Amino acid sequence: MALRDILFVLGSDTGNAAIEAGVGLAARHDARLTGLFVQPPPLWMFAETTAEMVDAQRSWLQERTEATAARFRRCVEQAGAGSRAVWQVRAGDPADIAATAAHSADLCVAMQPRDASWGEVTPARPDELLFGSGRPVLMIPHAGQFPSLGNRVLVAWNGSPEVARAVHDALPLMSPGARVDVLTVARRDGAEERSPGADIALHLGRHGFEASAHRLVSADVQPIDLILDFAADRGADLLVMGGYGHSRLRERILGGVTAGMLATATLPVLMSH
Repeated sequence: MALRDILFVLGSDTGNAAIEAGVGLAARHDARLTGLFVQPPPLWMFAETTAEMVDAQRSWLQERTEATAARFRRCVEQAGAGSRAVWQVRAGDPADIAATAAHSADLCVAMQPRDASWGEVTPARPDELLFGSGRPVLMIPHAGQFPSLGNRVLVAWNGSPEVARAVHDALPLMSPGARVDVLTVARRDGAEERSPGADIALHLGRHGFEASAHRLVSADVQPIDLILDFAADRGADLLVMGGYGHSRLRERILGGVTAGMLATATLPVLMSH
């Protein structure tokens, strides 16, 4: 299935490189791109404030909104995607609004989480969108340049329904004839005659990709480090993996690899739940 609607969740701290990556993806797929900026609830709802403080916050929020809109529109025009891009501003809880907006999108693009900076409007986190929207989420790291996406793909395979869904959600992102490495990380040496990812590699080969299966043993090395080192060695420009966790009293309890990847990924990551 081709991408037709992409939702890009932005904050005032979203870097230009991330915006360029998201806009470029939409331009390559000739997809409608909605840039969503959610203004959080005002602080005066939670504390006693003066009229001067209310005016100052309104002014600050408007400045951050307009500055982000200008950067988004500039990247859209540079990519030649102006006719397919829409800028949208909503007010309320960032996670709830963005997750609801993602229901009508093929893909949600979000920034890698980072420590909130004073004076910035922080967007919804990728994990909030992943578990709240039911849609695949493409996380763009907050540092680095990403001129290509989907030419050299790494699949972190563990045989779960989540990663199987992620692989099929990632098909539209993979360039024709892309090289795809399917990596399984095991805790200990086993006696398998073939890699656990061999079948999905064959399946991807039937889709026209140059796919191969690999198996590594983590031993004393953290699986996240093995995956990211393998991605760097293979020159991967997209990591595909399942997102693991569940909701308890609206808190996201993440699997170790998912939480670690959100914090340390150095390349775009496509996750499905």
